[in-house]
Amino acid sequence: MTKLFLIRHGETDWNLQRRYQGGTDTVLNTTGQGQAKQLIPVLAGQTFDYIYASDLKRVIQTATHAGIAETDIIKEPRMREISFGKFEGLTHAEVAETYPEELEAWGESRENNIHGGEKMSSVIDRVRSFYVHLRDDFQDGEHILCFAHGGTIGIFLAVAMGVDANKWWQFRLHNTAITEIDLYEHGSIMTKFNDTYHLE
Repeated sequence: MTKLFLIRHGETDWNLQRRYQGGTDTVLNTTGQGQAKQLIPVLAGQTFDYIYASDLKRVIQTATHAGIAETDIIKEPRMREISFGKFEGLTHAEVAETYPEELEAWGESRENNIHGGEKMSSVIDRVRSFYVHLRDDFQDGEHILCFAHGGTIGIFLAVAMGVDANKWWQFRLHNTAITEIDLYEHGSIMTKFNDTYHLE
């Protein structure tokens, strides 16, 4: 069994403004930095065999503000957030006004990427590849920490729990929320989900 700790990145201005963020390399705002620092006492008493993080700045910053040395981080692009193409930097209302045809096509199927974004199947494939790596290559009781994004963590959980990965959006994750999951060869057990007690 492998013990996996998944943490979503802290707040950014685009989170606050409800803008499509995706692959844009945004940074944490002051609130996000504070959220990440509140993870320090949570993580301080634990030992991790491996620490992974999406390679985008807001995720790396979350890890470092949480007390993780950047030199200890394995950057993992497979856990990078989905790219939203032309939609990035815009609110949903702005997308609807500026790119109505592209939004309609994307709404019909996440495989329609005329807006220049990433197909959902591609995102699922890369996240599943990372899940298989953790499941198959670590089965000696390792404790692994991974900082990532709400979307890719949701996909990871769907894959790990054996449900339709297109239902990833049903796993709602708040900024710096902690989720814990035990990975076994033939399945997974979620032991904690969307825990933000450190922010209270």
